[in-house]
Amino acid sequence: MIRLKDIRKDPVPIIGGILAFTCFLLILILFLFDLFVGGMGAISGYFLFYIIPLLLITSVLLLTISKFKEIVSRRRGRKIKRIRKTRNL
Repeated sequence: MIRLKDIRKDPVPIIGGILAFTCFLLILILFLFDLFVGGMGAISGYFLFYIIPLLLITSVLLLTISKFKEIVSRRRGRKIKRIRKTRNL
C-alpha cells in the first residue's frame, strides 16, 4: 500500500513505475493498432519504435537509480527511514 508520506519522501520510484506502465501500454496499443489497421505513417512509426521505448528505458532507469541510492546509503551506515506502526507501551 502506497502512503502519501512515502511518496513525499521519495517520489522517483513511483513516477518511474507509472511512466513505465504507461509506456508499455502505449507500445502495446499502438503496435496492435498498426498490426490490424495497416501502415500508420512515418510519424506514428517513429513514436512507436523510437520515442516511446526511449521513455520506457528512462523510466526503468529511474527505478534502478532509486534502488541504487537506497543501497549506497545503507552501505554508508545511514538508516533508511521507514514508516512503521509502533505500539505505545
